[in-house]
Amino acid sequence: MQCKKFFISLSFLVALIYGFLMFNIASSHTGSEFDILEENDSMHSHMEEMTNNNKEAGGTQNYDIAQIKEMVRKLMNNQATDQEGQIIKEFAKSNPESFSLLVSNVAISEVQKLSARIWQTAFLNNLLIILSVIWIIVGALTIIYLWNKIEIKIK
Repeated sequence: MQCKKFFISLSFLVALIYGFLMFNIASSHTGSEFDILEENDSMHSHMEEMTNNNKEAGGTQNYDIAQIKEMVRKLMNNQATDQEGQIIKEFAKSNPESFSLLVSNVAISEVQKLSARIWQTAFLNNLLIILSVIWIIVGALTIIYLWNKIEIKIK
Protein backbone atom coordinates (compact mmCIF):
# COMPACT_ATOMS: atom_id res chain seq x y z
CA MET A 1 0.00 0.00 0.00
CA GLN A 2 2.78 2.41 0.91
CA CYS A 3 4.65 1.50 -2.26
CA LYS A 4 1.58 2.47 -4.30
CA LYS A 5 1.33 5.82 -2.49
CA PHE A 6 5.03 6.38 -3.00
CA PHE A 7 4.69 5.93 -6.76
CA ILE A 8 1.61 8.15 -6.81
CA SER A 9 3.47 10.90 -4.97
CA LEU A 10 6.49 10.35 -7.22
CA SER A 11 4.31 10.81 -10.30
CA PHE A 12 2.90 14.03 -8.85
CA LEU A 13 6.44 15.19 -8.09
CA VAL A 14 7.32 14.60 -11.73
CA ALA A 15 4.17 16.54 -12.68
CA LEU A 16 5.29 19.33 -10.35
CA ILE A 17 8.70 19.50 -12.05
CA TYR A 18 6.98 19.42 -15.43
CA GLY A 19 4.79 22.34 -14.33
CA PHE A 20 7.86 24.37 -13.33
CA LEU A 21 9.53 23.60 -16.65
CA MET A 22 6.43 24.62 -18.62
CA PHE A 23 6.20 27.81 -16.55
CA ASN A 24 9.83 28.68 -17.36
CA ILE A 25 9.42 27.94 -21.06
CA ALA A 26 6.19 29.93 -21.37
CA SER A 27 7.41 32.90 -19.35
CA SER A 28 10.62 33.18 -21.40
CA HIS A 29 8.60 33.94 -24.57
CA THR A 30 6.87 37.07 -23.28
CA GLY A 31 8.46 40.47 -23.20
CA SER A 32 9.30 43.59 -25.14
CA GLU A 33 9.56 41.86 -28.53
CA PHE A 34 5.76 42.16 -28.82
CA ASP A 35 5.72 45.92 -29.44
CA ILE A 36 3.40 46.89 -32.29
CA LEU A 37 4.64 49.35 -34.89
CA GLU A 38 2.17 51.98 -36.06
CA GLU A 39 1.87 53.01 -39.68
CA ASN A 40 2.71 56.64 -40.43
CA ASP A 41 -0.23 58.27 -42.26
CA SER A 42 1.75 61.30 -43.36
CA MET A 43 4.27 58.96 -45.02
CA HIS A 44 1.43 57.26 -46.88
CA SER A 45 -0.08 60.55 -48.10
CA HIS A 46 3.36 61.81 -49.14
CA MET A 47 3.91 58.56 -51.00
CA GLU A 48 0.61 58.96 -52.88
CA GLU A 49 1.53 62.53 -53.80
CA MET A 50 4.92 61.41 -55.13
CA THR A 51 3.26 58.59 -57.09
CA ASN A 52 0.77 60.98 -58.63
CA ASN A 53 3.68 63.24 -59.63
CA ASN A 54 5.37 60.17 -61.11
CA LYS A 55 2.25 59.33 -63.17
CA GLU A 56 2.10 62.88 -64.50
CA ALA A 57 5.78 62.65 -65.47
CA GLY A 58 5.10 59.55 -67.57
CA GLY A 59 6.27 56.85 -65.14
CA THR A 60 4.25 53.78 -64.22
CA GLN A 61 1.03 55.29 -65.54
CA ASN A 62 -1.15 52.20 -65.52
CA TYR A 63 -0.74 51.43 -61.81
CA ASP A 64 -1.96 53.21 -58.72
CA ILE A 65 -0.24 53.22 -55.34
CA ALA A 66 -2.24 50.26 -54.00
CA GLN A 67 -1.25 48.04 -56.92
CA ILE A 68 2.42 48.95 -56.66
CA LYS A 69 2.28 48.47 -52.90
CA GLU A 70 0.87 44.96 -53.42
CA MET A 71 3.63 44.19 -55.94
CA VAL A 72 6.28 45.34 -53.46
CA ARG A 73 4.69 43.14 -50.77
CA LYS A 74 4.81 40.17 -53.15
CA LEU A 75 8.43 40.98 -53.98
CA MET A 76 9.34 41.09 -50.27
CA ASN A 77 7.75 37.65 -49.83
CA ASN A 78 9.47 36.26 -52.97
CA GLN A 79 6.11 35.83 -54.72
CA ALA A 80 6.42 38.50 -57.46
CA THR A 81 6.47 37.63 -61.14
CA ASP A 82 9.16 38.93 -63.50
CA GLN A 83 6.71 41.45 -64.95
CA GLU A 84 5.89 42.79 -61.49
CA GLY A 85 9.61 42.99 -60.75
CA GLN A 86 10.14 45.06 -63.90
CA ILE A 87 7.28 47.40 -62.95
CA ILE A 88 8.76 47.88 -59.47
CA LYS A 89 12.21 48.44 -60.99
CA GLU A 90 10.78 51.10 -63.33
CA PHE A 91 8.97 52.74 -60.44
CA ALA A 92 12.13 52.73 -58.30
CA LYS A 93 14.18 54.33 -61.09
CA SER A 94 11.64 57.03 -61.86
CA ASN A 95 10.99 58.01 -58.24
CA PRO A 96 13.49 56.65 -55.70
CA GLU A 97 12.20 58.71 -52.75
CA SER A 98 8.65 57.48 -53.19
CA PHE A 99 9.90 53.93 -53.67
CA SER A 100 11.86 53.98 -50.40
CA LEU A 101 8.80 55.31 -48.57
CA LEU A 102 6.67 52.62 -50.18
CA VAL A 103 9.07 49.85 -49.18
CA SER A 104 9.21 51.07 -45.58
CA ASN A 105 5.41 51.35 -45.51
CA VAL A 106 5.01 47.78 -46.76
CA ALA A 107 7.65 46.57 -44.29
CA ILE A 108 5.78 48.24 -41.41
CA SER A 109 2.56 46.60 -42.58
CA GLU A 110 4.21 43.16 -42.70
CA VAL A 111 5.68 43.68 -39.22
CA GLN A 112 2.21 44.56 -37.92
CA LYS A 113 0.82 41.31 -39.33
CA LEU A 114 3.68 39.38 -37.76
CA SER A 115 3.17 41.23 -34.48
CA ALA A 116 -0.50 40.20 -34.43
CA ARG A 117 0.58 36.57 -34.79
CA ILE A 118 3.11 37.05 -32.00
CA TRP A 119 0.40 38.48 -29.72
CA GLN A 120 -1.70 35.38 -30.36
CA THR A 121 1.29 33.25 -29.41
CA ALA A 122 1.85 35.39 -26.31
CA PHE A 123 -1.77 34.81 -25.27
CA LEU A 124 -1.31 31.07 -25.62
CA ASN A 125 1.94 31.27 -23.64
CA ASN A 126 0.18 33.18 -20.86
CA LEU A 127 -2.56 30.56 -20.84
CA LEU A 128 0.15 27.90 -20.56
CA ILE A 129 1.67 29.79 -17.63
CA ILE A 130 -1.68 29.87 -15.83
CA LEU A 131 -2.28 26.16 -16.45
CA SER A 132 1.24 25.25 -15.32
CA VAL A 133 0.81 27.25 -12.10
CA ILE A 134 -2.47 25.44 -11.43
CA TRP A 135 -0.70 22.15 -12.20
CA ILE A 136 2.10 23.04 -9.76
CA ILE A 137 -0.35 23.93 -6.99
CA VAL A 138 -2.42 20.76 -7.48
CA GLY A 139 0.74 18.65 -7.58
CA ALA A 140 2.16 20.25 -4.45
CA LEU A 141 -1.11 19.89 -2.52
CA THR A 142 -1.42 16.25 -3.57
CA ILE A 143 2.13 15.47 -2.45
CA ILE A 144 1.55 17.21 0.90
CA TYR A 145 -1.74 15.36 1.38
CA LEU A 146 -0.26 11.94 0.53
CA TRP A 147 2.83 12.39 2.70
CA ASN A 148 0.72 13.57 5.64
CA LYS A 149 -1.52 10.54 5.22
CA ILE A 150 1.53 8.24 5.16
CA GLU A 151 2.99 9.92 8.29
CA ILE A 152 -0.28 9.49 10.16
CA LYS A 153 -0.34 5.75 9.38
CA ILE A 154 3.33 5.39 10.38
CA LYS A 155 2.73 7.03 13.79
